[in-house]
Amino acid sequence: MISNEDLEELQNTFDILEILVYEVGLNTISLQKFEVLSDVEKLGLLLSTKHLFRNIRRWGQTFLNHCETREKGLGKKLLREYIVSTAVNDLSIPLKTIQHSQQDMADPILDSPEEVLRVAVESVYAM
Repeated sequence: MISNEDLEELQNTFDILEILVYEVGLNTISLQKFEVLSDVEKLGLLLSTKHLFRNIRRWGQTFLNHCETREKGLGKKLLREYIVSTAVNDLSIPLKTIQHSQQDMADPILDSPEEVLRVAVESVYAM
């Protein structure tokens, strides 16, 4: 018998796939391909660099919230891992993230000064 938790996880997977196909326009991904991706890779599919911060707020946050329901703190960790992983080739995404994380902003991407500093340091060391 399938548990409620398993059904919720399946629903979350379908929600994210729906966003990828109908909102992001990624119509070449199957459920099987999606399931083998890491959470950081899934987040990367949701966030195109062209409209990164709009996408973080529109679609990325939905995925990160689903991750938070699985494990407390996982959403923040995945966002940090994604941002730092982009720093290997280019520091523009970490820089823009830090700029969009000022504490006086209405909706900062990173919500604490400690997290901003951690992303900055890890991004520099990732290069």
